[in-house]
Amino acid sequence: MATTYLTLASRITSSRPEFADGQLVGCAGLELHCSAALLRSVAVNAEQRSCGVGAQLVKAQLEATRGLNATSVSLLTTTANTYFPRFGFAIVQHCTLPVTLNDSLELRGACPDSAICLHLSLEQRIYFV
Repeated sequence: MATTYLTLASRITSSRPEFADGQLVGCAGLELHCSAALLRSVAVNAEQRSCGVGAQLVKAQLEATRGLNATSVSLLTTTANTYFPRFGFAIVQHCTLPVTLNDSLELRGACPDSAICLHLSLEQRIYFV
């Protein structure tokens, strides 16, 4: 068990708790696997929902990926598949996620098979005029 914890801890590159008046109101984690990031555990206290806390957390984690040279961010959800498209995420098939994410405990069974996969490409497209 300790090995699993250490492996997971070494993959968590960014963790963002959000506080208001000394109370934890939300959190979000970011796990990096080569150049693919996995947005994890975005949660907001029920009383603080619809106040922008979740959006702040997601935006902060997406900003963190810039410094990590990530080329994509993916996530799994069973409850919020309609929330994340506002940040550019699109629903995708599990088999299309970056193969390096298979090292994540989330993809190895921590999330149920019924979880919906979302993906956001961060690679810049260069257009020639």
